[in-house]
Amino acid sequence: MALIHVGGTVQLDDAFSVTTNKSLDARSVVQTTADLINPAVWTNSSLGINLPRYHGMQVSVVADPAEINNGVYFLRSASSISVNKMYGPDNGITHPNG
Repeated sequence: MALIHVGGTVQLDDAFSVTTNKSLDARSVVQTTADLINPAVWTNSSLGINLPRYHGMQVSVVADPAEINNGVYFLRSASSISVNKMYGPDNGITHPNG
């Protein structure tokens, strides 16, 4: 089976030189697993918009009080904010409001 690549709209011919200790994409890091499914986290209140998310988006949980919850998750449904942990046993979490 061939890999299908969906091209973007911007071509970058050079690497980024990030000079901060923050994520390049603010959507890629949250503090806790509760943040993964909290709709407020996916909203930019100052602009009054929902932040774009996409099926397969990877998000790291970095400071959950339960250490086992820290790790990399992928968004399995952008419309319902459902995620699965990418490693270890399937720890699927789904927002109760769909």
